[in-house]
Amino acid sequence: ELSCRPLIEDGVHIGSVNLFTDITERKAREDELVQQATTDPLTGLANRRRFMLEAEHELARVQRYNHGESTLLMIDLDHFKDINDNYGHSAGDAVLLHLADLLRHNLRALDLAGRYGGEEFVILLPSTSADEGWRLAERLRLALAHSPTDFEGRAITVTMSIGLTT
Repeated sequence: ELSCRPLIEDGVHIGSVNLFTDITERKAREDELVQQATTDPLTGLANRRRFMLEAEHELARVQRYNHGESTLLMIDLDHFKDINDNYGHSAGDAVLLHLADLLRHNLRALDLAGRYGGEEFVILLPSTSADEGWRLAERLRLALAHSPTDFEGRAITVTMSIGLTT
């Protein structure tokens, strides 16, 4: 950060005093606060607030330019309560983390995955048709069904239901 003050002597500007301040730590704290305000603490995905804001921006973009379409997927893990009841909440957390990793590895850089709440996730697919969205949804569904979560040496198989809209 730079602060400048004029040096005036007898009403004449004779120079300036410049003060440089290192704001590295302050910027790091600000970045951390933004991260905490926009990210789900367990999965590292966008939280509901950030997701809804980005979805509103994408809707405005699609409406303004009136071309192409974007797709929204809503994911719900099937029988998630049973996982928490049978294996404990740590196992449920492991399943949520497993799904978050699966989403990160199957989405494009411009897509946005978020945790909507509990075991509900949402995915925003800009410039994506319904057919492309359905293909991705099916690929994600099969990937999760065929890759159990490893939790303390146990394989926990999970399925999900996916809704789609453009």
